[in-house]
Amino acid sequence: MWMIVFLCIFAFLVSFLLFPLVIRYARAHNIYDNPNVRKLQREPVPVMGGVAVYFGIISASIVGVFLFRYHILGYVLLAMSIMMIVGLVDDVKDVPANLRFILELVIVWLMMILSDNYIDDFHGVWNIGRVSFWWGMPLSIISGVGIINSINLMDGVDGYSSAFGIIACSILSIPLFVVGEIPMASFSLICSLALLPFFMHNVFGKTSKMFIGDSGTLMIGTALTAVIFRILSSNSPCSILEYSHNLCLFAFTLSVMSVPVFDTLRVMFARIINNKSPFEPDKTHLHHLFIEMGFSHIGTTFTILSANLFVVFCWWLSWKLNASISVQLYVVLLMGLFFTCGFYYFMKYQQKKDSAIYRFACHLGTLSHFERGRIWKWMTSTIDKLG
Repeated sequence: MWMIVFLCIFAFLVSFLLFPLVIRYARAHNIYDNPNVRKLQREPVPVMGGVAVYFGIISASIVGVFLFRYHILGYVLLAMSIMMIVGLVDDVKDVPANLRFILELVIVWLMMILSDNYIDDFHGVWNIGRVSFWWGMPLSIISGVGIINSINLMDGVDGYSSAFGIIACSILSIPLFVVGEIPMASFSLICSLALLPFFMHNVFGKTSKMFIGDSGTLMIGTALTAVIFRILSSNSPCSILEYSHNLCLFAFTLSVMSVPVFDTLRVMFARIINNKSPFEPDKTHLHHLFIEMGFSHIGTTFTILSANLFVVFCWWLSWKLNASISVQLYVVLLMGLFFTCGFYYFMKYQQKKDSAIYRFACHLGTLSHFERGRIWKWMTSTIDKLG
């Protein structure tokens, strides 16, 4: 336990101490995310937050590899590093979407081959157990690239992607700790603590505000992919939870990832139906809907992540009620689709009608502007001094 606490604090401190240096570098080299019709900010914001988070994760993980023999993390750190560099180049010069997609495919494939961790076991869903490599490989690549892009595409409002990363990594570490998979569980918590300083600056900072950028979202997406692959792999010690506790690992991991994954699928299918590229940016994500209804950035983040946590709670309740493994998965699918598809299109319909329901939602949005309060202003002043 003390070893894990040490690594997490180390990751936090490295990320915290590097943040001022990174933001100065971004300003000196004019590395900004500039506003346009698609983006929600009104002025240029430095966009290298992912670099500070990366060094927090990589430094603590390397300590774990050498001091505590966490050798399983080597290939994960390599994949994260390559993806961070790809994202950083994209932040500075813009990498074509098709090229980035191909690189994501290659990196996920290399990570699963080198680490021998990928989705090759359905863990009893529909009475299916372990599957062959030729089934597991495409399923894993599609899932991994999907996770990475879902995290990248949710980076639209302050605190959203980083808060999700903190929550998701923390929850995913639980079954790994339970079964004694300490290296990957520690890595998951390291990612959470390394993200925390960035989250504070991104949400509360004014002069110290910085965006995480593609370097950060692609890297965190890769980290989450690695953790999920380890949980769902046939050689994972987490498999014992399926047999001894009737826990559906597929439903558990999907519940944690439900809102970004289902929201991304909805947006991409809608683009394809409208004869657009699935990678063409627009303002049809769930967080755009809340901004349209007058919610603040932190209000949007809080509301959507609360919905995601509610999906996790529904899965947990179905498990505690001793539902079958397949039923647990159906519960997650139903609730995830309800929040990302059902709610989205229902509110869009109400928006067109300018109904009382929509006006009430807009009223709730006005109540979410916490940044006008005294405590918020004190937090902003304190965080800016630290940055």
